[in-house]
Amino acid sequence: MTFKDVLRSSRSGRTTALHKFRTNYDPNSQRVYLFVEGEPDKAFYRCFVGKYVTNPRDIFIYNCENKDNVYKAHADVLASYPDCERALFFVDKDIDDILGKQYPGSPRVFVTECYSIENYVVSPEAVKRFFTDYVKVNRVEFDMEEIAQQFGRQLATFNKLILPIMAWILVMRRRGERVLLQDVKLGELFEISNHELVKKKRRSALSYLEKVTATQSPPKVWALVRSASRELLRLTPERYVRGKFAGWLLIVSCRKFTEELATVAKEARGSVTQPVQLNETNFIQLLCSGTAAPAALESFMRFHFTRGATTPSAAGIPQRNKRRGFLSRLLR
Repeated sequence: MTFKDVLRSSRSGRTTALHKFRTNYDPNSQRVYLFVEGEPDKAFYRCFVGKYVTNPRDIFIYNCENKDNVYKAHADVLASYPDCERALFFVDKDIDDILGKQYPGSPRVFVTECYSIENYVVSPEAVKRFFTDYVKVNRVEFDMEEIAQQFGRQLATFNKLILPIMAWILVMRRRGERVLLQDVKLGELFEISNHELVKKKRRSALSYLEKVTATQSPPKVWALVRSASRELLRLTPERYVRGKFAGWLLIVSCRKFTEELATVAKEARGSVTQPVQLNETNFIQLLCSGTAAPAALESFMRFHFTRGATTPSAAGIPQRNKRRGFLSRLLR
């Protein structure tokens, strides 16, 4: 077996996650086992579960790579380890609720109220925090609140511009199309010009989306998109705007702001340095620590880590006489 073969065999996924779980599982400990969809989710949920776990080494997080694998892991773990109450599962809502797509309900599974975890992080406050914590300004001072307010305006514009795109995705998925979004680059459609987010000229969003998603729109698609847009407008943007799209805006906006800060600072013989470069792979990790825990997630954590926390059964430790299962605790 070559080294590449070894790496391939160690890739994440449901099977690997379950193997790691079985290796880590200790019913006589306070360990917590979290199953998530991807790498950014690991940093996000570790940030919030940490306040309930005394020893960070007791937190084990497994990347299942997608939502379906998380639910499959949930079924496998509950079937094989029914007394392990500290195995918890976390998935993004996406637009499943709008599509009417349902997954098995379980008190062990947390589903985001927003499209995905990125929607919880992307905000004017996160931008201000980034420039306060990760951008060093020398020999000159700036009011970072101005940057936060400008991003707030850009975010409001973004939500308007992205609406028909999300409506098109909704239309296509309702038709049973498998619309793959990982190759969609919003920089092909939008840009920041004179501090404002604008559509790129001479760029057809529909043609671009069809090309990168390998799909074909139905006849009179824009009538369907307009109808879907009216439907989505009844919801808050966080519920239907793809989180990674919102993350793109945060990243490009912060880059632009940094360039402009450096230019203005230089005029006053100052300088701006940025030791940490913000990108798609690290912005959740960098910014989630200052994000307030979503109320639903906080309730989920309190339920699983506060109720019965003093009893050994809550950690999966067997008791001789008073052994309460998870469902029996729910019915108390």
